[in-house]
Amino acid sequence: MTADDLLTRVSASAPVDSTLLTISAQDADPVRAAAIANALAEELIGASPAVQGHQAEFQASIDADLKATQDQITAMQAQADTLTGLPSRTAAQNADLAVLEDRLVSLRATYATCCPMLTCGSLAFT
Repeated sequence: MTADDLLTRVSASAPVDSTLLTISAQDADPVRAAAIANALAEELIGASPAVQGHQAEFQASIDADLKATQDQITAMQAQADTLTGLPSRTAAQNADLAVLEDRLVSLRATYATCCPMLTCGSLAFT
């Protein structure tokens, strides 16, 4: 049986509200149909740890990037708070504050856009 033959005989479905995958195979011989579906399932199960390992690495990378973004926001907010708390600011300090505020808006927008897609925890900004 060729790969093209399998394409016409095998189907898989994954309901959105489940982690299960249903594999169906069609053949004139029901025993052979079951064997085809089971063989495909075994191959998928065998490949699963490798796929999960890559997903875990990818998620760890994303988490590290988001944490770095959170840290940048916190540091910039502290700098902005320091400048805002000054009784009087020089023109250079006002310019620095404007740059910080612009960067904060951009970082927060990026973070807010990414987190809902990635199911982030909550982060409160003041």
